Amino acid sequence: MLGIDIGAEVDVTHFDPDPTLNATYFGVNLIARIPVGVEPEVPNGRWFPYVGFGGGAQRLSVEVLGYKEGDTAPAFQALGGVKVFLFKHLAAFVEGKFTHASHTQLFQGFAPVDFTVNAVHGVGGLSFHF
Repeated sequence: MLGIDIGAEVDVTHFDPDPTLNATYFGVNLIARIPVGVEPEVPNGRWFPYVGFGGGAQRLSVEVLGYKEGDTAPAFQALGGVKVFLFKHLAAFVEGKFTHASHTQLFQGFAPVDFTVNAVHGVGGLSFHF
């Protein structure tokens, strides 16, 4: 019988959505996954799809006309992916992430500027389990 596993992850993602912007998301996500192919040698499943969501903060730095300012704002993240165990302690994964945050930058001598960052990331790689 398939059961749903629930877990948590700490996520730190840095990206440059624009040449004048850079952003770093840091937060905690809750993850739900369905183990498939559970066997004695892979008790957590041979592969599993997963979805998650979470929150945290995003630090945004902006440089415009020689002025550089930063702002930290609450952020939301949603994700989904699949992980496949190649060996008992090594897995490959692909994942998509959506991150949202709204910022207000205060440049000295100028009116506040509002920025909304909606970013979609594709991530893949290997993970080690012990």
